Amino acid sequence: MKLLFLIYGISLFSLSVHAEYFSKYTSILIENCAKISDSSDHEFPEIDYLNMVCPSYGGYEVEISGGDLRYNLKLRYQGVKLPTESFGSFHSMGANQIEWRFKKVKKKPNWNSTIELKALIYRLSFSDYSEAGPPKSRDALVVIKLDGKKSCVTASLKSGQPNINLNIEARKIADNPKSPCLDYEVSEL
Repeated sequence: MKLLFLIYGISLFSLSVHAEYFSKYTSILIENCAKISDSSDHEFPEIDYLNMVCPSYGGYEVEISGGDLRYNLKLRYQGVKLPTESFGSFHSMGANQIEWRFKKVKKKPNWNSTIELKALIYRLSFSDYSEAGPPKSRDALVVIKLDGKKSCVTASLKSGQPNINLNIEARKIADNPKSPCLDYEVSEL
């Protein structure tokens, strides 16, 4: 009898909540961001550099910054720096936009929807020196679980893996509430 009630309860719960994930994108192009500093502001800069704040969602602050051919995304929530991926080799932002993953939940009895921001996905292009010969240009998709000040990196998927579509895999990880946090430090690049 208890098993019957358990099955009935699970069935009711699955009928009473419907979740749908979707993406929105924000630009990280210099013309769509607020530039703080840029080497092009100087006639003879020692190195290339850039620091700018870009559009974002949910109270998160996105900053693209770096220099000497090493550019990275930095993320903050209510002034707290959050962990992001950074490579020691030359790297840059690998796309002109970043992807924000949202969860739309419809609940019974009136099927009102709520929308929750769940993850951020961004692309880095980097020089891979791991094999003999000249460095290879590769991409990585970084997935950050967004949970306010407890946000964390959950994946850094590198291109070159056979039979893997990085975009699909990154979204699966972003949409999985059980994706574990990886041990990443706050990037200072």
